[in-house]
Amino acid sequence: MIRHTFFQTCLLDSDEGNSNLSVKDFLIQRVFDQQSIVHIERIGFMMNKCKIKVNDEDMNKFCKVLKGGKLITLKSFLVYPNMLPMSYIRDKTISRLELTKSIEETSFMEEVLEEFCRLASENSELSRKIKSELAAKKLIRDVIRSICPNKSGRVGKSIWKLSEAFESLL
Repeated sequence: MIRHTFFQTCLLDSDEGNSNLSVKDFLIQRVFDQQSIVHIERIGFMMNKCKIKVNDEDMNKFCKVLKGGKLITLKSFLVYPNMLPMSYIRDKTISRLELTKSIEETSFMEEVLEEFCRLASENSELSRKIKSELAAKKLIRDVIRSICPNKSGRVGKSIWKLSEAFESLL
């Protein structure tokens, strides 16, 4: 068994051949490559498949276990490095899901839009992209969509939810 820390790399046997990946890259590229939120058992499955060991310290550093203890996601600073406004929206989205199991778009936009715009104005990359409130709402909606694949209702009045399989695990 290969033991490592965040700064060390390990050898992974995967379908694509051998490659050296840090624990962070393993989580991003192998565990959360298709979904933002996964069942916690996926980590064990991928560790066995890739022949890698991830310790509790690394898990706490890079992942957030959602309420209920059966679902897990990457921490937002890994998903949006150096993009505080996007991380802010992702964290708020996950928190809202944990509380209510869904996101009602109108009330969520009212809650986060002003703070998102303020944070985005301090980020040179985002301030160039966000020229209007509509552009800000589109970015917020993109973050919500990346976490909640199920949407009902019309634009502006939408309700976003996790997949049915995960919704019961929150």
